[in-house]
Amino acid sequence: MKREIIICFVIIIAVVILNIITINYTKESVQSLKVELSRIKEDIEQEKDINLVNEKITNLKNNWEERYKKLAYYIEHDELEKVHLYIVGIDSNVNSDEYSQAIGELDKCDYILEHIEDKYSLSFKNIF
Repeated sequence: MKREIIICFVIIIAVVILNIITINYTKESVQSLKVELSRIKEDIEQEKDINLVNEKITNLKNNWEERYKKLAYYIEHDELEKVHLYIVGIDSNVNSDEYSQAIGELDKCDYILEHIEDKYSLSFKNIF
């Protein structure tokens, strides 16, 4: 009986620690991507050099691909796919000189990232 209680506590502690790690990684990932999105949006609104904007979009895509691999372990793939689609939309709209549509895609991507962060954070709203 004593051994079973110890095993239960170890499992509970492991689950709590892994949950904290995944929450922190999700917050870090979302914040990193949101910063890049806001910089791209600023550059588009200020009509900066298109090559600079394309370079930032490439960095955003690379950052997303790295983080996607880890986030896919514990976040629904539908939500991750939405972010990926919006990033592709941003890239294609900028390449076709549709800057107002690119800003719309940036805003949608930002909203989905906020939603992911809220959904997978530890709060009473998510528990009950």
